[in-house]
Formats: sequence, structure tokens, C-alpha cells
Amino acid sequence: MPLGTSTSCPDCPGVLVVRALHTGGALHFRCRIGHAYTEDELLTAKEQRLESHLWAAVTAFEELAALLADLGRAPDRRARALLAGQALRQVIERDHSIVLEVPGADGISEESSP
Repeated sequence: MPLGTSTSCPDCPGVLVVRALHTGGALHFRCRIGHAYTEDELLTAKEQRLESHLWAAVTAFEELAALLADLGRAPDRRARALLAGQALRQVIERDHSIVLEVPGADGISEESSP
């Protein structure tokens, strides 16, 4: 039986439900709309969504600063917007997405493992 999570779907505002594909097996996530994810797909989608939101905020701060400069208004607010955009750029540069292990990526296939 699927259980509700506190995690929203990366593709819509729906809440994800989770179920095990079999006892002790991988988890499968699905929202009410029908978007479905494996564990790895969900992690990847959440990482991509986070980066997208951060870049959107950087763009918003930089555009606000540019508009204020073009209008010759609120130099203090312009400076704060530029600083906020720079701070977010640093967060993005320091943050690294989770690296998921890929079977066989070490040159040894799962079939040839002892």
C-alpha cells in the first residue's frame, strides 16, 4: 500500500506517494497527476529543480539591479540586489549535486562481479 510523503513532485505541486516495488526492494514514487520516479530519478529531478530555482533568483536580483541602474533609482537597493545575486552565485558554485553510483561505472560489470 502506498504511503504519503512530505515531498512534492518535482514536475507539479502534487505530493508524492511511495511504495516498495517488492519486499526490501527499491522505492517507487508517484504523484496524483501520474509523474513517476525511481529513487535515483527523484534525487536527480530534485537536484535539477533546486539549481533552476537558485539561478532564477540570481537572474531576478541581477535584473532588478540593472533596472534600478537604468532608472537611476535606489542605489542602496541596487547594491543590495547585486550582493544578493553574488552570494547566490557563490552558493551555486559551492554546492554539488549528489553523485549517484552507476552499476559498472568502475569498469567491472555486475555480471562479472564475484
